Amino acid sequence: CEKMRLWVDITLKSSLCDPVTSDAERGHDLGLKAVRNMMAELAPSNARGLEVVTDLLGAMGSEGDDLGLGLKGMMEGMAKLMAPILVDSEKHRKREQVKKNIVYANHLKETKNFDDALDLLQECLDISIKLDLKAEIVYTYLEMGCVYMLIALFDKAIDAYKKMLDVVDTSFDSGSAANSCKGMILTQIGRAYVSSGNYELGLEWTEKSLAILIAEHGADHPAVAETYMVVSRLYYMQRRYDDALELAEKGLPILIAEHGADHPKLVQKYMVVAVLYNKQ
Repeated sequence: CEKMRLWVDITLKSSLCDPVTSDAERGHDLGLKAVRNMMAELAPSNARGLEVVTDLLGAMGSEGDDLGLGLKGMMEGMAKLMAPILVDSEKHRKREQVKKNIVYANHLKETKNFDDALDLLQECLDISIKLDLKAEIVYTYLEMGCVYMLIALFDKAIDAYKKMLDVVDTSFDSGSAANSCKGMILTQIGRAYVSSGNYELGLEWTEKSLAILIAEHGADHPAVAETYMVVSRLYYMQRRYDDALELAEKGLPILIAEHGADHPKLVQKYMVVAVLYNKQ
């Protein structure tokens, strides 16, 4: 605040000492310079700043009042400089609120308040699209897809996941994070198709996921191993027992190395392999 008063004081004294230019012009030009220096040292902390400046502009100056017009010009300079910063600040505030609402929507999902979760997620999606918050759009579609899966609306889940995939494809640079995200989305689409009873499309999308994950992480990564087991189960459903066993034998040792042979998570995997051996 002391720095702000200092810059404004310098601006006023300078405008009053200039014998050539009108006070309005001096106020505007020097106001721009002074506020630019001020804003370089002070971070905006009050989102009402632009509203206050607007009120001041309305109250300042009148025809024939050069000093008043000079002050008004200086405040116009301040408003022009502060406006984009305050817009960014408001966008940041809304982004943080969207994040909190997504977390709360997840809580509603966990407590089986599915309708309330979907309503809140739709609000998050509308705000995120309006403000072009790409990451929040992706997170929201993911949560919506998960809710739809839980209430067996598989077509809506698939639609949400595919929209999520479009955002990642069109808005994020290709790289490790984007590829991992795409692999996860493709897996979710595959699972949704399987849950809907469409095993052929489920296998198609899951194989796409497997190819991306192998290219990104290598064939021995735990995420790849989990996908091996998913594809193995889909092969089993299609009675492709040899292919199913081949992938299960690839995936199981990786998961044992990751979790330990006695981890409860592996019980179902052991059962899958046992059933496949029984089919030989």
